[in-house]
Amino acid sequence: MNNTDKLLPRERVYLMSAVAERDKLIGEQQREIAHYKRQYELAVERRLRERRERSERRKDIITAAVLLLVTACVFLPMCVMAFRETVLWAAGM
Repeated sequence: MNNTDKLLPRERVYLMSAVAERDKLIGEQQREIAHYKRQYELAVERRLRERRERSERRKDIITAAVLLLVTACVFLPMCVMAFRETVLWAAGM
């Protein structure tokens, strides 16, 4: 025998509606918690994605700098020497 058997029908209805209201409130709170948890997860993912993009951009800049340095140190003198040889050839030397 449980304690609700001792209650009047009106009291039982009141308690059942109070329990239903509490369950409704708990459900709303759980939905709100789930919403904010998802917002937090999206913010963390966005921050991580931005960090990866920055590191990728940094790698691209370093690669471009190395390529420019190689071009300046190797191909530029080659082009100057080829131009010099062309001028010497055109001058008949």
